[in-house]
Amino acid sequence: MELCFSRGYLPWKQFQQNCVPFFSSHVRFHSLAKEDGTWEPTTLDVNYHFVQETTVAGEADARRVVEDIVQQDLDHNYPLWRVHMVPVQDRRGLSIVVLRIHHCIGDGFAIASIFHSLARSEDGEPVKETALMRKLEGERQREQQTCSLATACHRVALGANRVRSLVSNSSVPYRPLETETKFTKPRAERGKGFRFGARRQVVYVPAHSLQYVKNCKNAARVSVNDVVFSATSGALRRYCERRGDPAFMEGGRVRARALIPVANPDRGSQHPHDSVANNFGFVSCRMALSEAEPLDRLRQTSSNMTKIKRSAKAEMSLWQTNKLGDVFSERFNQGVARDLFSNHSLIFSNVPGPDVPIFIAGEPLEAAQAIFPNYLSQVILLSYNGRVHMNFTVDPELVEDADSLADCYLAELRAIGSALGVKGDPLECTSPTGIVEESVLEVSESSHEAAAVTCNMQGKEAVATGDEPPKAEEKHAIGGIATEVTDDYADEY
Repeated sequence: MELCFSRGYLPWKQFQQNCVPFFSSHVRFHSLAKEDGTWEPTTLDVNYHFVQETTVAGEADARRVVEDIVQQDLDHNYPLWRVHMVPVQDRRGLSIVVLRIHHCIGDGFAIASIFHSLARSEDGEPVKETALMRKLEGERQREQQTCSLATACHRVALGANRVRSLVSNSSVPYRPLETETKFTKPRAERGKGFRFGARRQVVYVPAHSLQYVKNCKNAARVSVNDVVFSATSGALRRYCERRGDPAFMEGGRVRARALIPVANPDRGSQHPHDSVANNFGFVSCRMALSEAEPLDRLRQTSSNMTKIKRSAKAEMSLWQTNKLGDVFSERFNQGVARDLFSNHSLIFSNVPGPDVPIFIAGEPLEAAQAIFPNYLSQVILLSYNGRVHMNFTVDPELVEDADSLADCYLAELRAIGSALGVKGDPLECTSPTGIVEESVLEVSESSHEAAAVTCNMQGKEAVATGDEPPKAEEKHAIGGIATEVTDDYADEY
C-alpha cells in the first residue's frame, strides 16, 4: 500500500505517535507469535518497530530500497511487524513508508482496518466507511430481514450448491496443468513442485482513471472487477505474444488460471481485543487467454466470474481451510498447497479503497498502492479517490522484461475502451480532487512528498482481500451472457 502525501514531508514522529496507540490496542501487534498458535504479550520497542532509512536521491532509488527491505525476514523475538521510512532528497519524488506485517497477524481485510483507523478527513475526524464496508453491512442487514420461509428455501438450494462447490474446489490441485507459456514455469518443472528465485520485482502500472474503467463497465454491462481482470488476462497474452510465445502463435486453446483470495470479515465471532485475524480462502478462476480479441476476453471473463459468484466456492474454500487443515498431516497439507499453486499462473486481488480524500498524520494522501511479494506472481489493484493504483509483483528470473507488463495492461484497457466506444484515455486523470491544490513549485525547499508501502510476503508477510458478490437486482446480456449492472464499486465482485 503506497501512500503518497502531496503537501510535504510526512511528519515521522507524528506518524509514530498515531500508530503506536492503535498497534498497542490489538493483541497480535504487541505479542510474540508462538508455534502453537498462541500469543505471548510483550512490550513494544519503538526503536525496533520504527526505522528511518538513509535518504536516497530519488523515488526510483527509494523503490529499489523497498525491494531490498521486503526480502528481509522479520525477527521473531519481537511482534511481527515493522515500519520503515525511506526519505527522498528530490522534492518532486515520493518518500516511502513501508509497513511490514506478518501473515499470521491478519489477512487483507484485517490489515485494511489499520489503514482505515489511521485515516482522517481534512478536519481531523475519522473517515467514513469505505464502499466495501458499506456493502458488507448492507448485506448483513438484508440477511437479518429475510423471512423464515425464504431462508429455508435458500438453505436447501445452498446445500446442493455447497456440495458441488466442495467437489470442485477439492479437484483444483489435481487438474491438468496449465499451458506452458513465457509467463509460467515449464510444465515438467511445475509438476514436480517448482522453485522460484529469492527476489521479487515490483512493476508499477501508472495510476489510471477509475471513471474510465467504470465507463467500460457500463458500456459492456459487466462489473469493474470483470474489466480489470480481463485487462490483466489480456496483458499476459500481449506480453507472451511480444515474446513470440508459440502457445499463442498456433491459435489453440491456452489453459490458464488465477487464484483469487476471498475474505470473510466476520467480526462478530472475534474477541474485541483480537479483531485482527485471518479468515480467507482461495477461489480458482480461469483466465481468458485463449480468446484473441479484447471484447471476447471480457465476455469470457464475465462468464467465468458470474459462475463463481453464483456458486458457494468462496464459502466452501474458507470452510475447507478452517475445518480440514487440522484433519490431515502437515506433509499432506503442504503437498496440496504446492499442487494448488503449481496449477495457477498468478494471484489476483482488486480492492476498493476510500473514495474520498483522506489525511494521515495531518498530511493529505494522494495515492495508495498495495504490494504483495508472493510465491506466485501477484497482481493487486487498489482504488483511491478516483484513481486505480496497480502493480505486478513477479520473479525476475522467470518473467523477463517485466516492466513491459505495465504497457501491456494499459494497451489492453485502451483496446477494451476503444471496442466499446468509450471516449478518452485511462491516463487522463488528474491528481485527486481536493488534495493537490499547490504546485510542486509552491512546496518549500525543505519539504518532500512522502509515500507509505504495505508489503506482505507469502510465508513471511501476506495479505488477502475481501471479494464480495454483486447484487443481482437487474440482469442484462452481453454476447448472450447474463451479467449484473452495478454502480457502486463495492458491488463489483
